Amino acid sequence: MFHVRVIAPAEAARHLRPNTYLEPFALRALGVVREDQALIEQTRALL
Repeated sequence: MFHVRVIAPAEAARHLRPNTYLEPFALRALGVVREDQALIEQTRALL
């Protein structure tokens, strides 16, 4: 699990371009790894 917590934020950051197909998935990955409910909710609004 440590590997995912290290790699996921770096990979997600590459895909955090507004209004793109991958943006909601990148936000959700960050939300899960950071345990940030606000990011997860933001993702729901985008989907």
